[in-house]
Amino acid sequence: MPTASSQSTGHTSGPLSPPPPREPLAEPLLSQHEADPANEPSRPHGASCPNVGGGAAGSTGGERQAGQAAKVLANLVNSGIGTSTVAMPLAVRKLGGGPTIGAMLLQATLGVLANHIISRESARDDADSYHDLMRSRFGKWGGRAVALAQVVNSLGKTVVWLIILADLIVGSSGGGGGLLPDLLRAAGHADLAEGGAWYLRRWPWIVLLAVLATPAVSVRSLNKLSGVSMLGDIAVGLIASAGVTLAVIATRQGESHPIHWLPSMEAAGRHSGAGFAVELVSVLPIMMGAAFTQNQINSVMDELRPYRQGLLDVTQAAARMLTIAVFLTIGFSNCLVFGPDLKSDVLLNYSAASLEGLAPGQRALGLSAAVNFSFLINGLVSLPMYLWPYQRNLWAALPQQSPEERMGDPSSFAITNIASLAGCALVAVLVPSIWKPLKQVGGTAVSCMAFVFPGLVAVRTTRNRASAQQERTGWDGALWVCGWLLVAVGLLQMAASIASQFT
Repeated sequence: MPTASSQSTGHTSGPLSPPPPREPLAEPLLSQHEADPANEPSRPHGASCPNVGGGAAGSTGGERQAGQAAKVLANLVNSGIGTSTVAMPLAVRKLGGGPTIGAMLLQATLGVLANHIISRESARDDADSYHDLMRSRFGKWGGRAVALAQVVNSLGKTVVWLIILADLIVGSSGGGGGLLPDLLRAAGHADLAEGGAWYLRRWPWIVLLAVLATPAVSVRSLNKLSGVSMLGDIAVGLIASAGVTLAVIATRQGESHPIHWLPSMEAAGRHSGAGFAVELVSVLPIMMGAAFTQNQINSVMDELRPYRQGLLDVTQAAARMLTIAVFLTIGFSNCLVFGPDLKSDVLLNYSAASLEGLAPGQRALGLSAAVNFSFLINGLVSLPMYLWPYQRNLWAALPQQSPEERMGDPSSFAITNIASLAGCALVAVLVPSIWKPLKQVGGTAVSCMAFVFPGLVAVRTTRNRASAQQERTGWDGALWVCGWLLVAVGLLQMAASIASQFT
């Protein structure tokens, strides 16, 4: 369930070397992990991307393009379903049903626009990555800004995963849940499942999880980690189907909770008008973080040969709608089932005790174990997929550093990732829940990459055309307006996310 990366081709377990020209991918991208804008393999634009509007000829070409579009669709849907998926039910409850649907549609529309700008301008500039596009428009500091945002996003998501995994095992303080307490009770050791014993605290498990993940984060070949995408799909599919099934059972038994279609101070947990408004706006980055694909769009462009902007736009719009359908399913179904008892991480609601009224006896334990184990395994194997792009972007963001040389040195690669994982574990021990980290990462790093940077690219494009005294078109005016709209939305979400940490 990690959020995006696709840099599996061209890397082996041996020392990394400058990547060769990219060939058509023979297998799906590693699509649920953070993309690597700092050093994507180069794309032979001249051969495969002759122009923005090119098309395939003949029925064979049409069938080939349909297959390529299907692969792009699958990759973008996978990469758009991230860690904040588990926070979607509480986001729905805080915003209310109506604003949630409206906010998701707005986010989807702006996301499609941002991806259109990134892909169109990348094709025009022969930019092989988001990093290259920003560097071509804003110089080296533009490229470093994207790399730095990716660093923050990757580290933030690593912290969130460590919290999720530890809570899956022992539950949260005062929130119940946890596989270990449930299994101890089922085995007849209820006394061992209560109290404040050290093995029921979060911090030892965060440390243990970080230690267990150490060998995986030392692996330099993404090809060896290619099963992560399937695990993420299974975990998300399981919680979506479980939520719908439980919602149907609860409704039939008359135990479902009402959906509030308008936001309320009580649901948002605020008692002042200003705090209420800030909380509502700061929830939006959680939804955006879950549907974030702007750092992936350059990678999937290579799937379309010859490249067609219109086909990519239609495909990425369809991917957004499918992703929204998954989010709404998980959000609304779990609101119906758990109502005011929803946790910031809905997995904490999937304890045997919480499910017992709807799935008596062993069924409750079985469903709880299935959902939690699927996310536990998925999370463990996902950690290296966040730290791999983190490290490459770290070296790309720092002056006078070569990502290829640093990541080609096995000792440097392992030490950097292990030290970073240790730092993330320390932060995870100190953070009480995933809610604030998700809002902070979504409101800062993701807001920049999703809205602010694409908006600035659009504005700079229109200015460059004007300075070159090129004839202005209707598209130039629309692009200028859309660019500033993206920048404004991104900055608003950023400000609200930061302000919510202090209200």
